[in-house]
Amino acid sequence: GNLGGERSDWMAVVALTAAIMRSSVWIVIVFIVVSYEKGIKGHKKHHHHHHKDLAQFAQLPPTSSVPEQIHIALGKTPDTIAISWATMENPCTYSSTVAYGVSETSLESIVVGEHYTLRDTGSWARNYTMHVVKLSHLTLGTRYFYKVGSLQSGWSSTRSFRTLDGPTSSTSALSASSASTDHPLGIIFFGDLGYLESGHVRDCLAIEADSRSEDEPSAPSIIVHAGDLAYDLDAENGLVGDGWMRSMEDIAATVPYMVVPGNHESAAGFNHYTQRFRNMPNGPGTVRGAAFGEAPNNWFYSYDAGPVHFVALDTELYFFNPELVESQLKWLKDDLAQANQNRARVPWIVAYGHRPLYCSSGKDCDQDATTVRQSSGLGGAGPGLEKIFYDGGVDLYICGHTHVYERMYDVAPGRGADKSWDSGDSTRSTVNMPVCVLQPRKVPGPRIMYLLSRL
Repeated sequence: GNLGGERSDWMAVVALTAAIMRSSVWIVIVFIVVSYEKGIKGHKKHHHHHHKDLAQFAQLPPTSSVPEQIHIALGKTPDTIAISWATMENPCTYSSTVAYGVSETSLESIVVGEHYTLRDTGSWARNYTMHVVKLSHLTLGTRYFYKVGSLQSGWSSTRSFRTLDGPTSSTSALSASSASTDHPLGIIFFGDLGYLESGHVRDCLAIEADSRSEDEPSAPSIIVHAGDLAYDLDAENGLVGDGWMRSMEDIAATVPYMVVPGNHESAAGFNHYTQRFRNMPNGPGTVRGAAFGEAPNNWFYSYDAGPVHFVALDTELYFFNPELVESQLKWLKDDLAQANQNRARVPWIVAYGHRPLYCSSGKDCDQDATTVRQSSGLGGAGPGLEKIFYDGGVDLYICGHTHVYERMYDVAPGRGADKSWDSGDSTRSTVNMPVCVLQPRKVPGPRIMYLLSRL
């Protein structure tokens, strides 16, 4: 976020549920609002240790080949899952392997992937190994069991995930919604979530992940973290990032964990983000950084999931790599054009990134939002996201960064606007949200409530 490392009193977690009902599409957004005020200190029973002892960052972890920090991601099509994990060793002399199958007692399929070195730029100059394996041509609507590692290094415990519902043939997987009209798609969105202060939110996520492992119909299919991970991934010689990924493993090894970079990932040219999340669907070309050289582009990308085409954007290019803004905008225009050609079968287009296009919470926020919205101050690098979103028919944009909740009315065309795609004066935060309170989930922690808003 833009609060100089401070934490806001309120964290909003957004869950989007979408499904096609006959010829129409409905989307529901659920906000889980968690207070971090005084009452949190008195609660004792949690899934995780919320108040971490800072002494854990004082010494180098022992060398180990045991797989840890396992997390999965969707591929460009729903029949692909990419699995990533870390081992606290370097160099790595064995293959990165996933054994999987539809039975927990019969993991007969074997896929070998790749591994590479994560070079932390902190004072300890740590080097350790990241692994990525991609599973392709999976059957949709199916639970798979898996373990990662190798015969030489040993294996992880057995995990599982369920592929999205939809057509079973790989040729039609791109248009999963064409045969999944009866299957809901649940997505949890959140941003700006750190390791040391996020225990109650992770409790909520853990319960949702458990419901996914139990195949509950209302369980989330995807988790999206819209930037600012761990606070920060590189902090304390990378140990904060390690702690965050370990604390998320039970969740992210079960439900695809999709991420985009935020400003708190910018250290060393977005080194930790780029290296830890190579299992994201690749965008065009490669990215470069002094710490990691050249790597697949996981800064911006897109993928289809059920009735939704998701577009993940790197808003940090405007502030850290402005020379790349034009290439992202060109890719975005082409991607939206292709998505619109497929709109009869994947009717929703949802974009997400770290920073907002509209913001009223402060001068600094508003200036940054104007930059992202209009590409102002970038020497004519092209139109901002607002016009491209309007021309490309984007239905919804979700972001983080400001640590406040603002919900916009339809932003374009706006009253008083000079151009049809401009928001004019019709954009303002929703003061009295059109919401109703749902039955609270029975999770640890104070003042947790679910709010329902229908688009």
